[in-house]
Amino acid sequence: MVQHSRLARKAKVMRNYSYIYINPHLQWIHTVSVCFSDMTDMKTIAHSGYIEILLPPHHSNWTIEAQVMGTQFKSAFDIERNQTRVVIHTDKHPGLYVIRLIENGSLYTTKYIRAVCQKQIQLDWQRSYTIQSPEFPLSYHAGMRCTWNISKDGLQSSWFKISVLEDSQNCLTSFQMDFKDELCSKENKNKSIVLIDDAMFVTFYSRSTGLASSILVEVVPELSFPTNLTTTVNTDVITVNWTWNGTYYDDLLCVIEFSVYPSEISSRVDMNCSDLSYSLDTSNHRGQRYRVRMFAKTSFWESQKLDYLEQTSECRNEIFISRENQTYLSSDGYPYHLQPFSNCSWKINTDDDTYLKVYVHDIGFCSNLQGAGGCPETTCLQIDQNIRLCTGTQNFKKEYLLKQNSTVIMLNTSREIGGRGFNLSIKAVDSPPPFIEQFHVESQHDSINVTWRPYTGPKTLQRYIITYRIVPEVAYHVVPIHVNTSSYVIDTNSRRGQMFAVRLSYLTEGGEGIPSVIKIIRAACGFTTVLRHGQSVVVTSPTIHGHYQANVFCKWNIISSQSLWYKFNFNSIDIENSTLCLKDYVEFPTNRKYCGNRTGSVVIRNSRATIAFVTDDSNSGSGFNGTITALYPPSSKPLNHTLTRTQYGLLVQWEKPLVDPSFVRGYRISYKLQDELEVYELIVSANQYSAFINTRNYPGSLFDVWISAIGETDDSETTGHMQSYSECGKDMVINKSMQFISTPFYPEHTNVTCRCLWTVSSARNYTLSIININRPNISINTSSNEYLMINARKHSLQNIRNGMQFTFAANEPLTVEIRSKKTNILVSLQAIQSHLTIRRDANSAQMPLKGPS
Repeated sequence: MVQHSRLARKAKVMRNYSYIYINPHLQWIHTVSVCFSDMTDMKTIAHSGYIEILLPPHHSNWTIEAQVMGTQFKSAFDIERNQTRVVIHTDKHPGLYVIRLIENGSLYTTKYIRAVCQKQIQLDWQRSYTIQSPEFPLSYHAGMRCTWNISKDGLQSSWFKISVLEDSQNCLTSFQMDFKDELCSKENKNKSIVLIDDAMFVTFYSRSTGLASSILVEVVPELSFPTNLTTTVNTDVITVNWTWNGTYYDDLLCVIEFSVYPSEISSRVDMNCSDLSYSLDTSNHRGQRYRVRMFAKTSFWESQKLDYLEQTSECRNEIFISRENQTYLSSDGYPYHLQPFSNCSWKINTDDDTYLKVYVHDIGFCSNLQGAGGCPETTCLQIDQNIRLCTGTQNFKKEYLLKQNSTVIMLNTSREIGGRGFNLSIKAVDSPPPFIEQFHVESQHDSINVTWRPYTGPKTLQRYIITYRIVPEVAYHVVPIHVNTSSYVIDTNSRRGQMFAVRLSYLTEGGEGIPSVIKIIRAACGFTTVLRHGQSVVVTSPTIHGHYQANVFCKWNIISSQSLWYKFNFNSIDIENSTLCLKDYVEFPTNRKYCGNRTGSVVIRNSRATIAFVTDDSNSGSGFNGTITALYPPSSKPLNHTLTRTQYGLLVQWEKPLVDPSFVRGYRISYKLQDELEVYELIVSANQYSAFINTRNYPGSLFDVWISAIGETDDSETTGHMQSYSECGKDMVINKSMQFISTPFYPEHTNVTCRCLWTVSSARNYTLSIININRPNISINTSSNEYLMINARKHSLQNIRNGMQFTFAANEPLTVEIRSKKTNILVSLQAIQSHLTIRRDANSAQMPLKGPS
């Protein structure tokens, strides 16, 4: 926008100068007129169809020039004195006008104003109206604008009929209306349409010059259309029915317009509206979807068109097939052309107690499987309820058994065009009878024998079917058996001890029948054998690829005619470990179960032995292997056993057993220390009746000793336990030199109860002194069983302190006993001067010259 200050400065230089600002988008124009103070004021007002110019009172001879911008149209008006109003008609030349006021050839002022081109028109039955482009029949110029608002004067049941009158390549250029595209799309010879609206609005705006155009608008009576349109399907026909309630004209026709989906090309059938029915032939498009609608027409206009009705033409067939016969089916046009968007069905029936078997020979629903994008899965052949073969289905089965005597086959196609279609056959076959006969199963060494009675019914058998599985496995083993056979042997060599579930059924061309009841049987595992003395047999759990299986039960029975026992030696064992061996285990008599990885031997104290191997429903480990040997039982226990303490150890003696002494293979001397759990053993031969226990490493310790006779299978009962202390202490003579008494291994702690005894004599008086008493932990109280006993007088080690001293007279015997476990003590003995006098107490054998300090 030009600023007014700038315009004012230019006005001082140029008289009669006008500035024009034009919007870049040509939506509006703003004019600023610069006038001197003596310039006459002129006003312009645009009205519909004319421009009004108002002038002030004057006494000059003025001229007004009017020109339409962009055109050659120009007009001039001489203004008389005191004439204050001028009218310029703009109907034929709407546009942007330039109005100039001129006095004596000089330009006083210039005005810019757009002419108003707006029409309000009311039409009736007798009145029509022609809309023309500006300056018609001449070409129009740029910048022209007009609007027309046309309505019907309250006319009921009437339409607008609009026709294009000019013949030009650019139809209605610069005109704008909702129906322009529809009107201009018609052929030149019939460029007219009908509008059902009550009013219409047309605008004209030219951005550039163009050829003249004109439109004729008329009011015509509304044309009725057929009502109650319905369609029904019959064989190869769709029947169209309608009702006509409108006015009959000489050239009135009812038009049936239809197409076959997905084609968008419509066909038309002209009918007399009074016929009210028409049969549409569908034999060439069976099972396809039709779109049907109707409208009425006369020679110059058409009624409103009804909405399309969709109806699928009939494509249904019903076929009966007798037993052992067959029929062939194929899609329409096979093998040349597959009808698109069709829906066909075939209902197939056969005899009772007969099945249907479908053989698919060929199927091709798309000819563009390798093309760009492939073919969508929208065309499908449906066989019964569960078999669906669609476009692009790969590796479909060739045969389908339908266990029923009736089925429906349906074909639904989509937009794929070019496929071959399908070809198949259907045969009525025997349904299999149920297996109701009894059959027998028997487990033998490495097999299960299955036997049954041959079938004698009316059906034609193809095979017997034996089905079995190994519990707890899920997989079934299916074995077809020739119809002339009535037995079968199941090899169980690699599945010994496992549970088998077996059933039988009949097989006809109609498939496998209802099977028999399931019989459960366990494959044989184990053996029964007789052993004599010294004989052995190996027992091994069954394995597959080095591991035992689940749900296995094996049993081995060992018997003997003699009074023998058995000894089982594990060579290897690897069985799933569990608490109390509740999962997998090997079991011996008296409920002794073993699992894990233990080794060793098991003694069976009976002439009959049963060994069982049991696994649960999972497998783990390689099982077990062992040798069982028949041996003599043990003898009775040794007799007259004694235990004697010596300076270097304990001497054990006994006599041979009373019962079965010949079964003795040796003797076992067992012993342990009082304060320890570990048991030590000595083994001597069967003809030796004494043994020596070396106790030098355990002086003063209490030993527990017992004896048993060793047999081939086990030891005999043990003798009673004998107890004795090992040798500790000695006889001592006190001379001039100092001697010592101490607990064993002083000053080390052994934590073993020791009891030692010394006898002391001296020709001189002597003293007993406590040199050192040592406890391992001062916080631990010394047991009352630990003591120092001097001549039968017991002194608890709890009360003994370092430095305590006892004095004794010469030539009187002294007995010293020490019992300790956790306390170490060191005592010294030393002679003293002989002139000292020993006082005696009536209650003691001797009294110390000097009591404990």
